[in-house]
Amino acid sequence: MKPATVEAMAFRGESAAEMLDISMISPWTNNPRRTIDPERLRELADSIGKVGVLQPILVRPDNARFLIVSGERRWRAARQAGLKQIPAVVRTLTDAEALELAVTENLQREDVPPLEEAEGYERLHTTHGYTVEEIADKVGKSKTYVYSRLKLTSLCEEAREYLRNGRITPTVALLIARIPTPSQQVEATERVAADHTGSPMSATRAAQMIRDWFMTRLEHAHFDPADATLCPAAGACTDCHKRTGNEPELFGDIQHDDTCTDSVCYEGKTVAHFERVKAEHREKGGRVVEGADAVRALHNEQAVYLLDSLCHYDNGNRRWGEVIALAQNPPPTILMQADAEGIPYHVVTRKDALAVARELGMHDGDDESEADEAEDDDGRGAPLSWVERNDRMDRIATAIVQLGPREMSLIELRALAVELFHQYDTSPAVIAAAGFHVDEDHEAGEALMETANTTADPGVLRQIIAFATLILLDLDDLTALAKELGLDVDAITAPDPEPEPEPEPEPAPKKKRGKKAKAPAEAEPEPEPEPEPEPEPAPKKKRGKKAKATAEATPE
Repeated sequence: MKPATVEAMAFRGESAAEMLDISMISPWTNNPRRTIDPERLRELADSIGKVGVLQPILVRPDNARFLIVSGERRWRAARQAGLKQIPAVVRTLTDAEALELAVTENLQREDVPPLEEAEGYERLHTTHGYTVEEIADKVGKSKTYVYSRLKLTSLCEEAREYLRNGRITPTVALLIARIPTPSQQVEATERVAADHTGSPMSATRAAQMIRDWFMTRLEHAHFDPADATLCPAAGACTDCHKRTGNEPELFGDIQHDDTCTDSVCYEGKTVAHFERVKAEHREKGGRVVEGADAVRALHNEQAVYLLDSLCHYDNGNRRWGEVIALAQNPPPTILMQADAEGIPYHVVTRKDALAVARELGMHDGDDESEADEAEDDDGRGAPLSWVERNDRMDRIATAIVQLGPREMSLIELRALAVELFHQYDTSPAVIAAAGFHVDEDHEAGEALMETANTTADPGVLRQIIAFATLILLDLDDLTALAKELGLDVDAITAPDPEPEPEPEPEPAPKKKRGKKAKAPAEAEPEPEPEPEPEPEPAPKKKRGKKAKATAEATPE
């Protein structure tokens, strides 16, 4: 069969296969198929060398040549087999039509890489204006499938490389692609590629990890999710495409629609909200305390009261904010923001709070009532410092831990430890109590969580369980619990007896006797009056020393 010219084929627009010179054909740069396995190409070339090309390739005219729309592997294999001509169907197509056919033909094969499939759909969607519904109809896939593949184009380059190398599956890659921040994608990729066992996480485990670490429920936000003015560039969370409820095709596995998938944006809005709260408080003439001063004040229960805390002088169990609002001249409130948490708390000084309580007849204001409070806190009538309070809590908690919980199987202990720590994983005290060096709470917490998941030491698990529970109790609760368990609280919390070492010299007399034997020998003048040794209460040993000293002096 005589090969047709480009002009003739374009003019006729026929779909019948023609024999074209292989030298007149070139690959199309927009072909979505980019990866060709050399080994499979060699096998195809061997087959074509024996039986020829059974299925024509599809080409489009391009000036004096033809561009491959589909069938590039067959064309390469035919060249490798030494063929001079190849059967081809020539069609005059626009770029959009050619891409549609290329996607339909090439991307429906089982061996197509997910990223190449995703990039083909993206070109149809963004370059040629195809809707997701149209693409799904063309390729015979569901809308959810097309949405999922399109989302893979959001992967950072590091995650793409993991996917190409097979270190993560397409399902896990999609979970990572739903994280909008590249730096967090990198972190998530490294986590799922190798967990504490050194093996890749399952899709279920990866999904749980990503939900826990990189997603946040909007109902827990300190700011108003519907406020578009807080961060104008981000807009309102309710309208954001990174809210799971606004992308149901991508986040069908997330139970709560009001879940933010951009933790960086969420944290930024939280900071902006707190800055707004502080600015508004200053505008009203309020005082704002930040940093180390705020940390010390919040930790000192004798210094300030939280407005959200219950007023223990009020029989109606109202909060301090409600009680203070009843005063004729309400005292000024203070905004405390500790660097460790970043959350501002409205507080009132203890002095001002007690003044309001006295005004309302809730507190008599005498020294006895305040002494009672001190007695409840310390047991000896003096208020405890923060350091002393922490030391006492640590001593009592350690004593309780040493008793140990009831006997449980290793599986039960591990499950309980993981669950408790999952609830209180932000507590530096729990992390430190479990024996981990706390550089950053996040990293130490991760290490503790992995230990709880993997350790076979029941003692370590009991320690995690005990401290995760006890650290949430205050001093009074710990003291009461210790007494119920039969522990002597006074003995536990008593100061260390190190300053009184007097009884200790007696146990090691031999060495000390030997050292003292030389001293009296050098200073012989004093022992000469024989009656003097009798008044000494420990004469035997010392007389022995003197006798020895006298014996040494006799030869002289």
